Amino acid sequence: MLSAKQAALLLSALMLFSNALVYLPFWLTADDFLGVPLAQTGMDVVKRYWDGPLYVVVSQTFYAPSTLFSFGPLPPTYYAAHLVLYPLSIRLLSFLASPSDAMLLSTFLFSIASVLAFYFFVKDFHYSKNPLWLSTVFIFFPARWLIYHSVGATEAPFIFFSLASLYFFKKERYWPSAVFGMLAALTRIFGVWLFVFYSLFFLWKKRSEWKRAVPFLLIPFALFLHFLYYHFVYNDFFAYWRVNSFVLSSMPFNSLLSYGGPAVGEYWLLLYALYGAGIARLYEQKRHDLALYSALLFLPTLFISFNDIARYLLPIFPFALLIAFDDVVNLKLARWLFPAFVFGALVQAWYTLPLNLMPADQYARLLGLL
Repeated sequence: MLSAKQAALLLSALMLFSNALVYLPFWLTADDFLGVPLAQTGMDVVKRYWDGPLYVVVSQTFYAPSTLFSFGPLPPTYYAAHLVLYPLSIRLLSFLASPSDAMLLSTFLFSIASVLAFYFFVKDFHYSKNPLWLSTVFIFFPARWLIYHSVGATEAPFIFFSLASLYFFKKERYWPSAVFGMLAALTRIFGVWLFVFYSLFFLWKKRSEWKRAVPFLLIPFALFLHFLYYHFVYNDFFAYWRVNSFVLSSMPFNSLLSYGGPAVGEYWLLLYALYGAGIARLYEQKRHDLALYSALLFLPTLFISFNDIARYLLPIFPFALLIAFDDVVNLKLARWLFPAFVFGALVQAWYTLPLNLMPADQYARLLGLL
């Protein structure tokens, strides 16, 4: 049996290996790789994958007026949709590499941090019969996660910060938990649900210790300051919501009407069912805290009208798909079949990446302005 330190080193190496596999055909500038046709090729494909370049722009401007905004048709207010933490990490790493390379480096470092946070979360709280194996699965599953921990995106930092926040919360170290929760909220708006979760916990479980919940006010307060900054830059405190309000619907499952169809719609319904079953399993396993947190993030996705529901569900996959189904993941047959899934996920990544890119001419103009 490996020690915790050895397991951490192995998982870090596996995360590096998984990203390298995703990059391989583009690094080789192949037009066809193992039978997978690539609509565009070269490492620029990875760097141009939406919304990566937009985070690079924010990392250089922090929303202030700049000639960088002239590279394409997006108005400066559009960047309010991209919260500050991930761009800040890109800026801090830009002394090591170009902004686009710093973006990938940031994602990679947060990806390693996320798998290590998951491993210690599962191990220390005894959520798995085999934490190392479940953490290995975490690196490659689900397939959408394999893509988003390899490109410029906020999934890896958000999952790391939220896992770290929950870890310290369960250890009753509330100040570190609150700080990581604050960082999660400054990465993706869904981080505010950590504040809701912690508030409900103290109201339900520890009403007599409500003063211990004070550190968690950092989470909404940080978002308030961020939006106050938008007020000074854009003259609009609600700039974030004005950009993103189009994805909200008063009717559940509106995505099925706006973006669905016979195949896509059924896939989304199956995703909802799978995540819902995972949350129900967490509840049945008496992991009520994980079930509540997952439910708080799951329910709003029912009212999101967008063409990528799978991505909106990613923040809860460590709980609803992995911890909840640990017994299934650890089946001998599941282990034998897992390499086939990994190859399928890579095929999906290789084929998908060239289909969702910033136009080459806009990207060239952006590089010229950086």
